[in-house]
Amino acid sequence: VINSRVARYQNKQTLRDFLQKSRILIVLSIVLSIVVIPLSELLIKYTLGSDYVAATGILKLLLTNVFLTIIVLPLAGIFYAIDQPNYFSRVGLMRVVIIFGLSVWLLPQFGAPAAAASRIVATVAVLIYSLVAVKKELKSS
Repeated sequence: VINSRVARYQNKQTLRDFLQKSRILIVLSIVLSIVVIPLSELLIKYTLGSDYVAATGILKLLLTNVFLTIIVLPLAGIFYAIDQPNYFSRVGLMRVVIIFGLSVWLLPQFGAPAAAASRIVATVAVLIYSLVAVKKELKSS
């Protein structure tokens, strides 16, 4: 929904205004993460059953990744508006390389938590790359 809406924005000031408004989404994501992540054990217990409570740590990692991804979404939307498909290729390749590399390296030793953590590392890398790319793109006018 965000990307199709942002794709219609035609000037950089409108995109800057969009990023200002998207701060609400970022704050909401942070607040929800503070509320939801500590409840992971209860979420598992009451939705899947006590047999799966051991997966609480992995769920916390995956939820952290979800909330970080929500922060990335408005930044990615900017690249729909300015017609920069190479951004999505770079981000996709970055994710694959980081997740694959960390999983191959850490999975044998740490198991499933390593796979979940590799997604967080990839999302943080995408977030940093996106912040730099958006700043550069919006400055170049």
